Amino acid sequence: MKQHQLTLDLRLPEPRTFDNFVVGGNAEIVHHLKSLLDQPGFIYLWGEPGLGCTHLLQAACHYADQKSQPSLYFSLQQFQHCATEMFDGLEQLSLVCIDEISSIIGISALEEAMFHCFNRLQANGVSLVVGGACAPTALGLTLPDLRSRLASGLTFQIKPLSDDQKIVALQQHADQQGIQLPESVANFLLNHCSRDFKSLYDILERLSSASLSFHRKVSIHFVKQVLGL
Repeated sequence: MKQHQLTLDLRLPEPRTFDNFVVGGNAEIVHHLKSLLDQPGFIYLWGEPGLGCTHLLQAACHYADQKSQPSLYFSLQQFQHCATEMFDGLEQLSLVCIDEISSIIGISALEEAMFHCFNRLQANGVSLVVGGACAPTALGLTLPDLRSRLASGLTFQIKPLSDDQKIVALQQHADQQGIQLPESVANFLLNHCSRDFKSLYDILERLSSASLSFHRKVSIHFVKQVLGL
């Protein structure tokens, strides 16, 4: 690939919303997440990494913000070494979405803080959505009361997309990145790269930056050059 002067990529990341989530077999989950603003409750979502759990939690907060309902999303993976005070004051919100619940397994102070936070949110009519990589009964939390709380609400396993639905998701995400992704290229990525969406979306960001820098359309030949395939 010839070297050209690089163009700075100053685009902001596209927010994760229900509109840019490829629903597939997960329409019931989206319905119940939206209904939390009208009927407060607790939902536990789980699925393998890359299936869209984080997207759904952030989309729920975005939806709440559009309805002028205060909300907060955060991942326990980022804050697992922080003080328990991160759970304080959340009862002032309308919706709280907590991701990567497995990150606090075995950290007794955080498990207990999460348990008390759950109780405060429930007592104040604040909706809570918790995301994890496995069912609540399989988490292996050391605090029995927290295990009981997390198994007490609606629990949904996120269903994977079919290959055709993955192509739609890839093309949609590519469009948000400002590039055209032909179906043949999307098929090539599915057949030659890691198939989880985190990896695929990271690849699309690389392709988008390279396409912008070198003023090239995204083709299979271009993908091979950029990814070294």
